[in-house]
Amino acid sequence: MSTPDRHPDETAFLAAIAAAPDDATARLVFADWLEERSDPRAVWVRDADIWEWMKPDARDPVPGILKTLTALPRGIRYTIEREEIDWKRRDSAYATLFEMGTSAVNAVRKWIRDHPDQVPGNETQDFMRFFEPEQLQSVPVLQAKLKEQSWVDVWLAVVDLGFHKAAAAPSITALTEIETWERWFELKDSVDCVEWPVENAVCYTLGQIGPAALEVVPWLASNMWLYPESAAEALIQLRADPDLIVEHINTDEGDEVEAGIRSILELADDPVAFLIRNAQRHTGRVAYRSLWLLAEMGPKASAALPALQDFVDNRTEWDADIVRDAANRAIQAINSEN
Repeated sequence: MSTPDRHPDETAFLAAIAAAPDDATARLVFADWLEERSDPRAVWVRDADIWEWMKPDARDPVPGILKTLTALPRGIRYTIEREEIDWKRRDSAYATLFEMGTSAVNAVRKWIRDHPDQVPGNETQDFMRFFEPEQLQSVPVLQAKLKEQSWVDVWLAVVDLGFHKAAAAPSITALTEIETWERWFELKDSVDCVEWPVENAVCYTLGQIGPAALEVVPWLASNMWLYPESAAEALIQLRADPDLIVEHINTDEGDEVEAGIRSILELADDPVAFLIRNAQRHTGRVAYRSLWLLAEMGPKASAALPALQDFVDNRTEWDADIVRDAANRAIQAINSEN
């Protein structure tokens, strides 16, 4: 049956496609027909993967894709409930969104603005920072939007500042001083911090700005425990000093300390020497977790043996027992494979 606002020919095409779903002929002819009428759906209908999100009525695929890619509830990635998520469909949505690319930018942004209570997941956040809008506003205009009360407006402004790269340097301070909003606190409580769009976008944008953003390395380092992937990526893009990063890393949780140090190892000219320095200059979690990472290296960390033995023999700080244990563990790991 034809809908009131649908051309009768379109209804006929859709019926033909439904009658032979495994035959692409009718769908491709329909795409040509749409193209002749300058219908933006033409390029999407022509693509079999995108059509899966449009059938049976040639609907806009963006809403269905973005609903599938909303942020996951807090903690679900790490619980038994994750098995209830259709990961295959989520992966399909992610791949299809990137396949649509620039042609989907306007539709994606409109949907996000129209649904401020649905936090976009990491996949949608990735899409946003890879595909620039058709009309990119100036740095001063975007910087002014960082004070908006709508978290969506702020997020999009942060993302778009990233497309300006080095030209967005005047916004560095404003980016690290963005205020939060009462409604955003409610939303933040519903999803894992690794999927917070505003905060992740700030980190990514600082990385895009480049060398001028080196002044906020302490800020990025101190937030690695909250936004591990985005903060680490920014620090790596900036080629930040790994010793400075460790000076400011949050040390409240051992696993997060270890993950943070692990994520920046590539910044060290000599990872073994870097980890030894950490244990020499710091106490507690930074020290012994660095030694754990040395243990993982096995024989490749053999240059650390003299320093490790020194920790065993001469460590006198308050963490002496746990550091000695970690040093012995590293020594055994290095020697066991020699």
